[in-house]
Amino acid sequence: MEQYDKSAAYRAVIARIKAKVPDRSPQTWLGEQLGVSRQIVYLWETQGFPERHAEAIAELLGIEPAQVAARVVGVPDH
Repeated sequence: MEQYDKSAAYRAVIARIKAKVPDRSPQTWLGEQLGVSRQIVYLWETQGFPERHAEAIAELLGIEPAQVAARVVGVPDH
């Protein structure tokens, strides 16, 4: 069965944000866009992005929601 790497997905999203908004902390910027604290965004590195934010994150970065959250594509996230 395919494994979903939450940490890799997080790093990929953060890298895209750094490229898009180089003068801001990616966690702060993403938190502001989603209405959550930067500390919450940091927690997502180990917990994975919540499904409820996957579409918004994908839209902000021009990527597919499946690249953000495993549950969107039905892959077990453990």
